[in-house]
Amino acid sequence: MPQIAFLFPGQGAQTVGMAKDLCASLPAAKALFDHAREILGYDLLDVCVSGPAEKLNSTAVSQPAIYVASLAASNCSARKHRKSKRTSSRQRG
Repeated sequence: MPQIAFLFPGQGAQTVGMAKDLCASLPAAKALFDHAREILGYDLLDVCVSGPAEKLNSTAVSQPAIYVASLAASNCSARKHRKSKRTSSRQRG
């Protein structure tokens, strides 16, 4: 059985516009950013998508931004992998 490993970027990988396409196409990714908004008290997705870069580049914002974006991407990737695996099993059986 193949195994999957995820490598997450560190501080400095953030860029204005990050997570925009992911959240626009996958409700589960958007839900993670909505949850982060409740915890942090500000709209993290808005800062990721619209900036300003100075705010996104601050440690207090870039750390949760990179974490939530990475978590959203890995969760969505894992879902695709599980779905693909199930589809593959049905075709063989």
